[in-house]
Amino acid sequence: MTRTLVWSSFAVLLSLSCSDPLGPKVIGHWTGPGIEFTSTFVSSELRLPCVEPVHVVPGVRLGADRRIQLSGTLTSYWYSTPFTFSGEARGDTLRATLVMSTDRGPVSQDYVLTTDGDFGGWACLA
Repeated sequence: MTRTLVWSSFAVLLSLSCSDPLGPKVIGHWTGPGIEFTSTFVSSELRLPCVEPVHVVPGVRLGADRRIQLSGTLTSYWYSTPFTFSGEARGDTLRATLVMSTDRGPVSQDYVLTTDGDFGGWACLA
């Protein structure tokens, strides 16, 4: 009985380690006006105008519903604020919402990023 339990436990652990129970990793580069998201196996980065690039957990994973969610802190010369970036990846398009926490409550912005998108030219003071 004990031997069967040990082998059964080993088989379950082996199957979990060989599959991807957390969903597939999001690998790619998506850009839209004023936003850029890059994710590789070893790093993930979110770029917005006038703030430092945000390095987030590498290997961001898609949920069963094809959604991603990550969070961090946006830091500029003038301020630092927590954010949540959540969206849905379909083909070469990532539709996402960025929600920032501010003194006056949450502020959100919707984005459509594509693999051939354009970040645009931005000028920042300081």
